[in-house]
Amino acid sequence: MKKYILIIVAIISIYCIACKDKKVEPHYDIVYFDLKDKPLGAIKNYIKGKWKMHYSSGGIAGPNFKNYYSNTFVEFIINPSTGDSIKWYNDTAVYSNGNAIFNKAPKFSNNTDSVYEIKFIILPRSSTNWIADQIQKDTLIVGENAFESLTYFLTKVK
Repeated sequence: MKKYILIIVAIISIYCIACKDKKVEPHYDIVYFDLKDKPLGAIKNYIKGKWKMHYSSGGIAGPNFKNYYSNTFVEFIINPSTGDSIKWYNDTAVYSNGNAIFNKAPKFSNNTDSVYEIKFIILPRSSTNWIADQIQKDTLIVGENAFESLTYFLTKVK
């Protein structure tokens, strides 16, 4: 009987050691997951890929303002060897297609906190900074790192 217990304990130990170093993949069935306080690697892991932009809200017009998008997509291309990039486009226009620089910066709505922001160029020459804020169910919420900023709502394209 002791042999069986030792064998079972050995198998469980080997299984636990083997699972210890596995990369954690995002789970898009999460009800709520805050991204802004996560390490940079985790943020990049959750946002990488192609997302469909549905609408934005907020800005100077206030939180009840909503601007809806048709066939608009954002691709976060995470590539440690060549650099990260972002592509934001729809059927008729490309809003951004270039480098995405992730850096630590103060959060404008609360200057005591710092967050990782994604700095990129909106074509032709306007710079913007987004914060990957949170995931609610299947929706990625990103917002501009500015006062009276827009918040964008996107879902993952499978």
